Amino acid sequence: MTTLEYHRLRAEEERSWDRENLFAQAGDAFVAAVEPLLPVHKEVWTPTKYMQFTREPWFDRCVELCELYRGASDTQRTWLRSRIDHNISGKLGVFGLHAAILAARQHSADLARCSLTAFAIRDLNQDSRDVLMGLSLLCHCATLSGADVPAFFREVAAISGPAIRILYEEWAQRYPNVAPIGSMGWKQVDTAAGLGFSR
Repeated sequence: MTTLEYHRLRAEEERSWDRENLFAQAGDAFVAAVEPLLPVHKEVWTPTKYMQFTREPWFDRCVELCELYRGASDTQRTWLRSRIDHNISGKLGVFGLHAAILAARQHSADLARCSLTAFAIRDLNQDSRDVLMGLSLLCHCATLSGADVPAFFREVAAISGPAIRILYEEWAQRYPNVAPIGSMGWKQVDTAAGLGFSR
């Protein structure tokens, strides 16, 4: 599919959202569990953002958010995706990339799955080209983590919105012949903490 077709699917889903009804069906307990986990910290860009970083409390809250999303009902997942605004989406994107890098450093399949889940939650809330750029890094790092990459893409596709579901299924089908990180402007570098990435 083209980037415009991904955005069309996302726009169609968003038009179908009855946010008030989704909120009610998600349930008070689920909503109450989600709200304190949403990233609200101030994000500052630095040239070493994906080379030198520490695992801070907001990161672990995002891990918990991803686990909550995976265990939720379809309606609860839809409500959560509808809750993500542009600001939260950007922060979830940073989390997803950090989780992917740590997955590669620590050979952690769980963090690789988390990174894909974070991108499913943020959906195509921002420019799909940014999502594709990030996805190339997630895929690269998932490979380095030792994860079964096609299986992970299909697993998370099953709990994603329409646009991300198709995108993940396409990457699962094409793997390993997917966009390499270099084509998306990423460069792998060595750091004191392990591998990192610049662009």
